[in-house]
Amino acid sequence: MRGTVSSADPVKSSEIRQTPPPTEPADADLSPTASRPASPLLTRIGRGLPLFVASWTFLYIELWAAGWGPATHIITASITLGLLGLLSAIWWSTRIATGSVWRRTPLDPLLLPALAAGAASTFANAGRIAEAGLAWWFLGFASLLFLLVHDLLANRRITLAELADAFLIGALPAVLVGLRHGLMTGDRAYGLLEHPNHYAVVTVIAITLAMSRWLGRGALGRWFYGVCIVLSCGGLFLSGSRGALVMLLGALLVFAPRRLLIAIVAVGVPVGAIGLLARWESVVSRLPIYQYALERIQERPWLGHGLFTFRYAQFGGVHFEAHNFALHIAYEIGLVGLAVFLAAAAVIAIQTRRATAPDQRAWVAVLAGTAVHQLVDFTWMFPGMFFMLPVMVAAVLWRPEMPPRFYQGVATVVAAALTLLVLATGFYRAPISLAFFTEQALQAPAATAVP
Repeated sequence: MRGTVSSADPVKSSEIRQTPPPTEPADADLSPTASRPASPLLTRIGRGLPLFVASWTFLYIELWAAGWGPATHIITASITLGLLGLLSAIWWSTRIATGSVWRRTPLDPLLLPALAAGAASTFANAGRIAEAGLAWWFLGFASLLFLLVHDLLANRRITLAELADAFLIGALPAVLVGLRHGLMTGDRAYGLLEHPNHYAVVTVIAITLAMSRWLGRGALGRWFYGVCIVLSCGGLFLSGSRGALVMLLGALLVFAPRRLLIAIVAVGVPVGAIGLLARWESVVSRLPIYQYALERIQERPWLGHGLFTFRYAQFGGVHFEAHNFALHIAYEIGLVGLAVFLAAAAVIAIQTRRATAPDQRAWVAVLAGTAVHQLVDFTWMFPGMFFMLPVMVAAVLWRPEMPPRFYQGVATVVAAALTLLVLATGFYRAPISLAFFTEQALQAPAATAVP
């Protein structure tokens, strides 16, 4: 057997090179007919797509948080949609030129139930069609990102390691700006990410992925990953986010070697408890939000009040999320929608058991930690955080399994229609991706002020 030495083997054991664990699923489809080889130019473009995705995503976040005037909204949305159009063109050109095939995902059976739950809630709350239209655009946007990343991974145009490097390159400027903001103002750091909790999520993801790449001696060099870890830890500390500490603890418990689990728990639990007690008043301030959400859920338990309709006024500001994923989803699309969401979460959790390679475990840890954070802050509600979710899910779920022949035609039609619809509706109303989170949204009749 490879990697073992018998007593009769004249070769010294020190000369035996152990076979490294595979970085991709063992059931990968390696048939030569799976896809035609790409030209060198298209190969370089395909390999560079993750860097483009990361840069584009963080450009969107940074521009979104940089200004609040209507002119800024139009410019920001136009740049974002232009980059999305370019990205989509490169993706489709690469697919056609290389003969890539669509691969199944474990979430496919839940697509129709999810659409049905969302449509039922939308029709049941026809008076909130403006918010629902914006929500459907965001969902289409996220679905397009999931298809793109899953397709690139399944057809081996990128690897999970390259995707991690892409995120770190895109995240580093945001981490640096947040550090500068926290050190110079003495306030909770958030930099270009609009809120300390959102900034903290980025730092935790960066810490986890950088640790994975540092341990695996990634392509960018250990010094780069070490710098990312140190800077992100500093940003996390300056953010003052207790939920992000819980997220980091959850991620490390999934990713870290077993021999370190006891040490992680021994350090993480006391630090988390101290952080919780230090800002206990903020914890108490969430209780009225939870009570309000529960009361409104009882009014419309099955189909909810409609997508993107949650409002709660407190301390002179307005909360757009219920600070708990279950309460928020049940409020907006009812218990039916929550059941579909939990089913999807269960499918993802089951699939993560197949993740054994370090690169896979790192993405599982990131997704698990982010999911834990949704118990106290539903950050997936906000654009920048929401657009990270489909990338993480695709990184965890991708499997190069060949689907039935009819799947190719259906998937092509769905993906092409989704690409055109998201781009066309976005360019038709360029500020659509930002206007919901402006002061104008608070002046709409739909806003609910609760003392």
